[in-house]
Amino acid sequence: MKSISVIVPAYMEAKNIKAAVQNTAWALSEARVDDYEILIIDCLKRDGTHDGTPEIAESLAKENSRIKVFHNSYINLGTKYWMGVDRAKFNYVVLVAGHNKLSRETLRDMLYHLGEADILTSYAVNTEIRPLVRRVVSWLFTFLINFSTGLTLRYYNGACIHKTDVVKQIKERNTSFAYMAELLAQLIKKGYSYKEIPFTLQKKEGGKSSAFKWGNLVSVIRTMFVLFWKYRISWAGRGVVPGKEER
Repeated sequence: MKSISVIVPAYMEAKNIKAAVQNTAWALSEARVDDYEILIIDCLKRDGTHDGTPEIAESLAKENSRIKVFHNSYINLGTKYWMGVDRAKFNYVVLVAGHNKLSRETLRDMLYHLGEADILTSYAVNTEIRPLVRRVVSWLFTFLINFSTGLTLRYYNGACIHKTDVVKQIKERNTSFAYMAELLAQLIKKGYSYKEIPFTLQKKEGGKSSAFKWGNLVSVIRTMFVLFWKYRISWAGRGVVPGKEER
């Protein structure tokens, strides 16, 4: 049975949350997923205010019994992901951001592959549409994570689908901006199977990537040091050499 829990983190997304949920429901229907739930996990600003996102989320839940909403004071993206994992009840789990920048076709195409591996991760095939600085930063991030872990993934920041029971058993839970990179490294190093799914980027107008925020950059650097120590230094000390994983 193909069933999935979709985590939709939302922070000040009054203009986007409805479209994000509608596109997610469309992708689930098109991919003929047997059963699903959509877990909207919102949060307030640090000063306790919001832009109306909680009310919109509640109205969506009233229209569809498969939608559940969880309200919070300010929490970061990684924390929202793990909250969703703990509440997920179906066989697979995926995060679809409330800003609606993941195309519904990309999600649909990934859902077609449910059951083919423990982990489905994705990578863009047309990165040339992104600004040069964004491409360089993305390439550098991927290179450094691969160097730190000994892996050979094409991309770490795309949509990822995991088997729910596999993710739930993770004890070391990174909640920083680089939470998914560390999670992928942990699971693949444990021997779980994975498949990389190509997707086409949609051209977006305006908006500055949150990856360039100072706090996020610091958390990424910290995560890289942790991964390098764990998979290069610590493993080497035990006579283990991390190598290329089987696909």
